Amino acid sequence: MGDQRGAVKRGTWETVAVAVALVVALPVAVWWLVGQRDYEGLPESELDYAVRPWDIDPTVEFAVGLNALLIAVGAAALLVAWSRTRRLPLYWWSAVGPLLAAGVVAALGHRVLTAGTVGANIGAGLVAVLGTTLVLVLLAVGLGRGLYLLRRPPR
Repeated sequence: MGDQRGAVKRGTWETVAVAVALVVALPVAVWWLVGQRDYEGLPESELDYAVRPWDIDPTVEFAVGLNALLIAVGAAALLVAWSRTRRLPLYWWSAVGPLLAAGVVAALGHRVLTAGTVGANIGAGLVAVLGTTLVLVLLAVGLGRGLYLLRRPPR
């Protein structure tokens, strides 16, 4: 049979591709759904920003956000269906879950950092310290677990 260390079961790469699509699309969808969180009642010129929001055409933002949402929903549905039929072993969620959480925290953190406020944006400081640390830990856990699962011999 030969050496199977590092071998990957047939169909795993397709599963990984769908999981990557979910991990990339979900934060974009969350970012789009949350939207810009500026203080209401004042013009943008009078607001204080920790970080200026990206200057994205609203039509482009809508198209990208809606497509990301559709991809995320489709990929999540496919992964759940594959989990139910055992094509995706349940232990793979221990790699996908932290990556999804990291993306959501990053998307929400970006919206907090770019929120227009009156005075200090205390949330921006919390996101910069705690949010960044949390994202890095979640990425390390998810990527480490994913690489471990890809490299171990198939069962």
